[in-house]
Amino acid sequence: MYYSKYNIIVHLKNYPSYSIIHNLFHSQATLVSNDFIKRLQEAIQRDTISDMDPGDIELLKSRSFVYSDQDEEKQEIQRTYEAFSASSGGPKYFRHYEILLSYGCNLRCSYCFQKDRHDGLPMSRQRLALALKAIEELDEKATKNAFGDNDNARPALTIAGGEPLQYIPAHLELLEDIIEFSRSHDMNYDFTSNGYDLAKFIPFFQANGKCPTSIQITLDGVGTTHDRRRPHVSNGGSFSYIVDGIDAALKADILISLRVNVDRDNVDGLDLMAQLIEERGWTEKVLPYVAPVTDHSGVNGEYEGMESENVLCRKILERFQGNPALRKLFALRNFRGFEYVRACVETGKKSPPTFWRCEAMLGQKIFDPKGDIYSCFEGSGISKAQVGKYDPEFVLYPELLEQWSNLETLKSLHCADCRFAFVCAGGCPWHVIRTGKPECVPLKHQVTMAWNYFADLVLNNENSSSR
Repeated sequence: MYYSKYNIIVHLKNYPSYSIIHNLFHSQATLVSNDFIKRLQEAIQRDTISDMDPGDIELLKSRSFVYSDQDEEKQEIQRTYEAFSASSGGPKYFRHYEILLSYGCNLRCSYCFQKDRHDGLPMSRQRLALALKAIEELDEKATKNAFGDNDNARPALTIAGGEPLQYIPAHLELLEDIIEFSRSHDMNYDFTSNGYDLAKFIPFFQANGKCPTSIQITLDGVGTTHDRRRPHVSNGGSFSYIVDGIDAALKADILISLRVNVDRDNVDGLDLMAQLIEERGWTEKVLPYVAPVTDHSGVNGEYEGMESENVLCRKILERFQGNPALRKLFALRNFRGFEYVRACVETGKKSPPTFWRCEAMLGQKIFDPKGDIYSCFEGSGISKAQVGKYDPEFVLYPELLEQWSNLETLKSLHCADCRFAFVCAGGCPWHVIRTGKPECVPLKHQVTMAWNYFADLVLNNENSSSR
């Protein structure tokens, strides 16, 4: 009998008689007594699991913590991978395109990953036409989603930068063409924006007959906290302009994805952010979430606010425990260990294994203002991340595309023997390609923190089993 290498045992600090067994491939988890854990660990050490009490074996089998042998587990992983590959969430059906209008930006964020690429020249209108033609060609060749005529079946088009929503004539012309293209090709379009000029754009969207489905906007705190971290290029503040832009977008019924980038400089400000959201009435059509500041491009070595994901996760969970309303308001993203556990506990569903870390590995195509194509937003503008070009002709480089696809979990040599492979999927692929090294986050600590955070809920769950 084979004990899965993806099982992890988490001891619950506030409940010393209990532990969690959690499989980090298929995500089955169960609450067990520490007497059971003691019997299990002794059996593992002696390689005598098959000699355990029949009731203990039945528990292990029912949760797929054990297999007849390792090949049975490998076969299950392969079947799951093939099913995911053929599903609407796999690369076969992935149709996401991104256009970077410019690398120029009207803010000077202290931790910006594009600070070495602030070329302010926008894409020419002629070059945009070539990008849209390439997108049209790609989408015609793409396998159409076979799951019905719904928003998920439509291709998605994201407009980003630099800053795409700069209220200048060049950007207005480009956006007119993009909106017309999205309408004629039945594509939703959305933005990743800092929101500084957003209020000016709402009448523009309405006049062009099609508003974006959503806009991601970043607020790193309230007032001076945000302004210190994300000042305008003139050294003035940006907070009040962004707040006004969000208000205007909500009145136009545009969904706002509100991102809070956290590091040691502002992680303690989530209470004030929650108060702002409540006071402004942003409780509908606003999806607030918290994400860690990272430096996958290696350009922020001198930034003093950088903090490890685990330290940030611990501090955030401490805030959540002190103010439970924060947890209901803010989602956590890019804290993968916590997210994996949260999905198991709060939704009651199994967290799917991660075979593809991000959109870059699923086949996303990003068209930059200089005529080049990339798979990764953060790597855009850096030659090492380039996968093709569209000006003067549309060409994709198979060998460069392959370096991204080869990093999927089942192909990655870095992840072959890792217990956490299906949670972290090898880390950021751009980090791997740029440095040649895997990005290994200590996820065991994060998973342990998460289960202990949810321990009260788990113990009170009537569906939890205990031995």
